[in-house]
Amino acid sequence: MTTTAAASSASHSHHLSPAFPGRAPWGTASKLRAWQQGAMEKYVQEQPRDFL
Repeated sequence: MTTTAAASSASHSHHLSPAFPGRAPWGTASKLRAWQQGAMEKYVQEQPRDFL
């Protein structure tokens, strides 16, 4: 990819809304990975008193 092509595609993606297919914002995944789900279940069971 040339520098011009890279700059062009970067400027185009900058104007896409978060709902544009394939361009969802970070943190919008529908499911957690297995280790993340396990960690969250353990966290909730322990009922810590912090700010998560």
